[in-house]
Amino acid sequence: MRLSNEKESLTKQPMSESDIDLQFLTQSLRKYLPDAACKFVCTQIRMNRLPKRGRKWIHSEKSFALSLYHASKKAYSLLQKLFVLPSSRTLSRSMHNLNIQPGFNVNIMDLFKIKVNSIADQEKLSAILVDEMAIKKFLNYNPTYDIVEGLEDFGSLGKTGQFADHALVFMLRGLTKKWKQSIANFLSSGPTKVHVLQHLVIESVRQERALGLKPKLVIWDQGSNNRAVTQRLGMTSQDPYFFVDGEKIFLVFDPPHLIKNVRNNLKKYGFTVSGEIVSWSHIEEFYKQDSATPIRFATKLTKKHITLPPFANLSVKLATQVLSHTVAAGISAMVKQKSLPEEAFATARYNPDCREFKTAYRQTIVDAILVAGEGTNCQEDVDSFLFSLELISSHGAPSAIKIEQDVPRGLQPLLSGQNPISCLNVKEMNILTYIGGYVANKMVTAVCEGCQSKSTEEIDPGNQEHGYIVEKLYSQNMEKGLTAPSRNLQQVLAVAEKVFRDSITSLTVISGIRLKLVQKMVDATKHIDLLCPRRKCQLAFLALLLYTNVLLHFHIKCLNRKETGENQKLMVKKKAIAFRHQ
Repeated sequence: MRLSNEKESLTKQPMSESDIDLQFLTQSLRKYLPDAACKFVCTQIRMNRLPKRGRKWIHSEKSFALSLYHASKKAYSLLQKLFVLPSSRTLSRSMHNLNIQPGFNVNIMDLFKIKVNSIADQEKLSAILVDEMAIKKFLNYNPTYDIVEGLEDFGSLGKTGQFADHALVFMLRGLTKKWKQSIANFLSSGPTKVHVLQHLVIESVRQERALGLKPKLVIWDQGSNNRAVTQRLGMTSQDPYFFVDGEKIFLVFDPPHLIKNVRNNLKKYGFTVSGEIVSWSHIEEFYKQDSATPIRFATKLTKKHITLPPFANLSVKLATQVLSHTVAAGISAMVKQKSLPEEAFATARYNPDCREFKTAYRQTIVDAILVAGEGTNCQEDVDSFLFSLELISSHGAPSAIKIEQDVPRGLQPLLSGQNPISCLNVKEMNILTYIGGYVANKMVTAVCEGCQSKSTEEIDPGNQEHGYIVEKLYSQNMEKGLTAPSRNLQQVLAVAEKVFRDSITSLTVISGIRLKLVQKMVDATKHIDLLCPRRKCQLAFLALLLYTNVLLHFHIKCLNRKETGENQKLMVKKKAIAFRHQ
């Protein structure tokens, strides 16, 4: 009895810190967790054993906490209740301790010198990114450094008494290694003067070489002062480079600005390519005809893309969606259907060149010099160390295969109108064929070979209904890329489209909407032969499930778009009424 009591008392005693070998625990965790997660767990064990006022955070731990804090302050407050994390005051002090003064940052330069000695020559290839932005005119007194901040300041070049309203930043970025780092910032009154900007660009190249890096590119936008510097340095479109101390440095413009400028010039002037006219009017006519029908080629194209209201010309998204492969394929299909004139072919052929230009431009920056690493060409962010949360699927979902919640990239779904259709014209059949091919392709891994052959057919360039698929292909190889649906699958989807239009209004407010829609579609398509030859696969059900998923997402998107437009009209009306009463 006494022995059992002693054992019980021993089991109740808390384990001391010496009983846990953190080094052994770390080695064990590394077998199952990423390095960042392992460090986080070990930090929690170490900090939980210390009093609140006795915790000392190392730099890497504070950097990790800062990434969480800047992502969401509310989320950080919640995580503080679950884990031991630095206080917001601790993070604030660590940020204020950073000496960020105008000019080339000496501290960062010193760190670079140490880092460069341990990396390979290929990883030293880099680009210099230059960008300028407008800031508010406002002065602050910094008691730590006893200076007034907010005045024009170019670091070693001097400081003036004028209020600064622009900030210029220089950043280094690896071409073959995933890293980036800001190295300098400058404050100016108005945009940086041309001669000063030229001096800073050349100085940044020399500073980078002094660190042991190998700068090859300077990347910036097409601002007027930037273009003036390119002229002063003697660069041309044939020779887009200049020399610094005998070594060649290429200069390239920022791709988003190039895309927007191409769109703006196309809208304002038009182009002549190989004797053929590329005109904005072809895009306007395409949108006019495409938006007038219930089933569309380019569902993302809106009136905003065509009219470009104030500030819309600054949006890269609007430019890329207009100059897209989808719009080009739609124009080509309409020309073949005699809906657009033959001259529109030049505009359709020109549009894909913008996409090819982006790809070639990216390769020029990276691949033409050395093979780039996987993913984006940037430094790995600490955010990548966070655990991702899996979405909880709804109970009772009828899914037999993986259904994506977002409309897949490249898919232009049907635009469902309010009135049911009794028949489909050539254009509508083109779109239905394209989506049917997507549905058939998504079912490949979920059905047998017999179902695959029953739901697909070869792409036929001579078939009018395959015209859009043919134009969407990036190569002439009909066996790669897109898929054409069988005739029976087309008929099933055509009936499903009508059922969706007839039922969606009454079903929008209820739960289980997708399952109810699919059941209605199954009942309406029983007469169409889309059964598994072996009677094992639910071929028709899977096809309708995928198709309904696409229609629902796009229908909701259209409702949101309509609501946004109505709200904007209401705001304009209220402003007009208020103005009249003034």
